[in-house]
Amino acid sequence: MKTSLIVCIPENAPPSLAELEVYSKDLENIEFLKTNTIAAAVLQTQKASIAVCLICVSEKSDLVSLMSLLETTSPEITAGTLRVIAINKLAHEKIPLMLKGKGCFEVLDFKVGKKEFNFKLNNYIKLARQAHNRLVKDAELSGSDVSKKSLSKIAAKNNQDGKTVISWDKQLDHSSDFWLITNKKNIRNVLGQWLIQILGPGPASGSWEKSELTLGKKQGWEWKVGPQFLDTFKVSEGRWIFFGREPEFSWKDNLWSLVSRQPVLAYYVENEPTAYRMISEDPKRLLITENSKHGNNFLEAIQKTIDNLKTFKDEKKKSSAFDDLIDEELDKTHPADVTQEAPKDSSINDDQMYRDFNTGSLKDARQDEEELPWKAGADAMETLKLELFVKQKNSVDINPPILVELIEVQDHNIILDIPAGSVNLSDLLNIDVCMTEGKTKNETTIEVVADHFESEEEEGRIMVLAYTTDDRTRKKVKNILDIYIKKQQFLLDFLTAAKG
Repeated sequence: MKTSLIVCIPENAPPSLAELEVYSKDLENIEFLKTNTIAAAVLQTQKASIAVCLICVSEKSDLVSLMSLLETTSPEITAGTLRVIAINKLAHEKIPLMLKGKGCFEVLDFKVGKKEFNFKLNNYIKLARQAHNRLVKDAELSGSDVSKKSLSKIAAKNNQDGKTVISWDKQLDHSSDFWLITNKKNIRNVLGQWLIQILGPGPASGSWEKSELTLGKKQGWEWKVGPQFLDTFKVSEGRWIFFGREPEFSWKDNLWSLVSRQPVLAYYVENEPTAYRMISEDPKRLLITENSKHGNNFLEAIQKTIDNLKTFKDEKKKSSAFDDLIDEELDKTHPADVTQEAPKDSSINDDQMYRDFNTGSLKDARQDEEELPWKAGADAMETLKLELFVKQKNSVDINPPILVELIEVQDHNIILDIPAGSVNLSDLLNIDVCMTEGKTKNETTIEVVADHFESEEEEGRIMVLAYTTDDRTRKKVKNILDIYIKKQQFLLDFLTAAKG
């Protein structure tokens, strides 16, 4: 099936757009459709099963027409089979935000470079095709036809059913329950993978070892207590087993990271589960038991097995204004599509969750609001260096950090060249972005999730990673990279002029 490339751009378009028809001939299964008006583009999108629509916004009337197109094609946009891209010429900072809020996939500058644009175009086409293929598979499984109308209905239903739900059950009455959820924000679902950070006996007291048990395709990992802690963390005749990826310990947060599409942490006796601390029978639902009285009784013993834990204080003390500020900032980054279902007598709340454990250095995100200055004149000749390091994977520190190369920054994604074998799809990464300009250093940390590969070779992978970090941090990263690009251009212009 052909993908329609629908374009509505002026005759005086920059080279990257003016040569689009010629470039499209080298693309596989592409139908190039050029229209003179946005209204005509609407008609073409309604006919196409898979489409990428490029609209140039050079006047206010274009903006109004584009808003109408986005509203009319909302079902196709929701399905993902239509990607609408605006090529913006209007100088108004709120236009990109407004268009994205209406369903525009990306807003590009009118003077976007040819190489960058061609790379993006290939990505738009690939994403639209992938969305269509997923819907076709869903239709075949449900016995529906694969007409455009039918696929739109399936997409609408999938979108409605797409929210993940965390349900809380009553606490276990189990003497060996030494696992604790220290904050509800430590349970997240990112691109279909559950990531749970849980407090328990530290690495000094035992380890997770590969079990002979599996659950479907999920490998089991058995918690084995070291000889010197057998009396402290008694497991009587049974054993704790987690099904998913091998649990890893985060020394920054002093928590175990459990990752799985359908995580299960259960107590087994003679290869049969007798108690569940958490279980996911549906990838979109996770059932967790509340922290038990037994778990609370283990707190002091757990503390002794983990280095650098803060001294316990009164758990019932009133939270400070700074604590409230941190909670407020964390709330902004907590996934909006996760619903928490807790019983009325819940012993776990978001305001008071073992605050005195060392959960890493929390920084007031509001201090980064000011834009970084662009140095001009002689200062612009200072040495400039940009480095990106992967410091954490699935909340576990990486030592030494992995150096990666920046390929491109998009509104919702960042594209990197990553060493082969170092990162897998759905991995949650913390990446330090550091730009050194002379003696001035600007740095920040972004959280991203590995979405898909653009290409893969023996020495490295071109990977697209989706942002999960907040808008303020994204803005700072974009500002750093804008300065880097501007500086590169300044030096290029200077050298060109110097050479005549």
